[in-house]
Amino acid sequence: MKRIRISEGEWYLSNHNELLAKYIGDKPNLYTITPGGIVYCSFNVANMKCKIRYQMKVRGILVTTGGEFIPASQKVKYLDRFFPDGQLTRAEGFSIIDRLRRSYYQRFTDAEPPGATIDDTFVVEDCQDTFVTSSRFRIGEPLEVKVNGFLKTLGIDYIQVNDHSVQFKYLLPAGAVVTIRRTRQESHFADGATLGAWYKDAVISMENERTRAGEPLIEGVLSGGQLYFDGESYMTRAQAIVLLNRFRKWAIETFKG
Repeated sequence: MKRIRISEGEWYLSNHNELLAKYIGDKPNLYTITPGGIVYCSFNVANMKCKIRYQMKVRGILVTTGGEFIPASQKVKYLDRFFPDGQLTRAEGFSIIDRLRRSYYQRFTDAEPPGATIDDTFVVEDCQDTFVTSSRFRIGEPLEVKVNGFLKTLGIDYIQVNDHSVQFKYLLPAGAVVTIRRTRQESHFADGATLGAWYKDAVISMENERTRAGEPLIEGVLSGGQLYFDGESYMTRAQAIVLLNRFRKWAIETFKG
């Protein structure tokens, strides 16, 4: 923990509560020792055993001493604070959302959560010409579409009706096998090639998830006319709440019975 040093003059001339709010407030991992020897700590170590070591002069000799103590405060007994200015990175925030997204698909459907990879196989039924993919794609994005092993061409043999459906321009024979594949290694964001390895798959998997109104589940940061994911930048807790609310809206629309 980092020590905050408050001079004796400032301590004795100021309101103690206002002074502690100014220097420590809602910030974590800080402490200060008053001129009277009382230790005040950040909220996040309330009711946790702490060790302190310090030096003091005894008869002109520096002596190292210390001890253990447990900071106590009824105000943070349950950590019941919002801390709107607390921060986490965009990568951390969207990784949490992706774990929730995957758990919802597993809980409410029999399908695998949509991801960066599409590997779907269909057996054609009578008069069937349209096939819905397990994951969304961007219209115009190249897919590997085959019928009985023969590669088909976008615009000539089939069209992309929307971001999750392929429709052939002619009827296929019943019993034919249609395969639709895509393996996408890069994000659509301008900084997609530099995304961190630990959150890259989560970003790619969520990029095409949208609400019914077309609002993307994962939004980029606009800079210079391009959208960046900017995973290492921080979002405030207020921004995180907006993200959670968007996820809540998406989940209700996607999984309600």
